[in-house]
Amino acid sequence: MTVETWSIIHPSLGRIEVSTGTEDELRVLDPGFPQGKEGKQSSDSPRLLVRVGDTVVARKKSLTNTKIDLSEKTLDDPEKRPAPGEYSHQETVLKPFLEIESNWADTWVRSITVRIRDTAVLLDAPVGSRAGKRQQAMERSAFKRWLYPLLGGVGKGGWALGVIILGPLVVRLLQRLWQWLSPYLPDWEINLPSIPWPDINLPSINLPSIPWPDITLPSWDAPWWVEFLAEYSKVWVPVLIGIGIGIVTIRNHRRSERTKREWEETQAAGTDAARADIAATLHAPATRAAHVFRARIGQLAGQEGQ
Repeated sequence: MTVETWSIIHPSLGRIEVSTGTEDELRVLDPGFPQGKEGKQSSDSPRLLVRVGDTVVARKKSLTNTKIDLSEKTLDDPEKRPAPGEYSHQETVLKPFLEIESNWADTWVRSITVRIRDTAVLLDAPVGSRAGKRQQAMERSAFKRWLYPLLGGVGKGGWALGVIILGPLVVRLLQRLWQWLSPYLPDWEINLPSIPWPDINLPSINLPSIPWPDITLPSWDAPWWVEFLAEYSKVWVPVLIGIGIGIVTIRNHRRSERTKREWEETQAAGTDAARADIAATLHAPATRAAHVFRARIGQLAGQEGQ
């Protein structure tokens, strides 16, 4: 596999880079990345490296979902960052953090989000990667832009659906297997000793009776769809939660694109201002020299006229 690097330039944190690859590949980017024991071949399993500027803030041995702390304490404290040759990272649920989501098998990173205060910005996936092809498909097709997040949300909340559907089938299979094996198994009879537990008589308490009013509610026959939803709530509730997660993902993607455009405009304005300052600084000495030269020529011309 080849190294895949996600990157973004944050206005306050600077460049954030997330790289995935093997131990040998990531060691080219980070000389302190752990390596296998001597005499053993390096593993080809994907590893994770997170850097903020030139600082390594996380090294992970797998691509499992995680939230990596990006607070000032973690970035400024060397003890909270991984030491050379070790896997380590600070995980948190409080912002700011870097949220990494992988596929169900943890073989490739699906999305990376920077969450700081009220902003959530998605990093652009590397060109040619599976995540990059997924993002391109979502950008080209409005249908896939809705479908992929919805499927991801249903996948998160709908795992119980498979358990509910496959559960009865597994139970029936085990029952038939037990019926087939039970005649061949010996009868086990275990006589456990009886324990003479003490007989404790607790006092009885007579509580006063409260004359509750007798309310007769009107009879109402629920429609068939209400009965269906009540009976199969374990099926549709996870799916509904998954659809909600998908809709939130779509909304976050729109906000992310808007925030990234604002960052790019701010960076472009800062770059233009810096270039103007440099040009003014370079042009100022020449302008002053020209003014001095012209003033001196005027003085000489005046002296000759006298």
